[in-house]
Amino acid sequence: MDMPKKILYSWLFWGLVFIVCMFKACTFISEGMCSNAIYSQAFSPNGEFKAVAFSRDCGATTSFSTHVSLLHSNDNLANEAGNTFISKGSATLVNPSLAWHSNSNLRITFSNQGKVFKANKEYSGNVAVSYSENGS
Repeated sequence: MDMPKKILYSWLFWGLVFIVCMFKACTFISEGMCSNAIYSQAFSPNGEFKAVAFSRDCGATTSFSTHVSLLHSNDNLANEAGNTFISKGSATLVNPSLAWHSNSNLRITFSNQGKVFKANKEYSGNVAVSYSENGS
């Protein structure tokens, strides 16, 4: 291989390595800036699943949001966004109420603070989720 191609491929290789490393670093830093504070949790009647309501704070440039994640009962809440429900406003304002009506049916009641970003109707094909706003 002639010298100019070696130099070009070397720059391309190291440039790609640099881009990948920067992407990983930015992802790590942004995830580390967020924190979750558990507001409440409720276990399914048979104890297989739990619903966890929590406030998520990702620093000064974003507002608080309320999340609900459905998890297997022995799993811990990860430092990530909710997998079932996300709404604008802290959990003390949104006031989510988690009620299991059966092993496979969860109802989330909340005070709408202006924007619901996620409201999944099922979890893992095993749990149906329904919603209602306080006062509705």
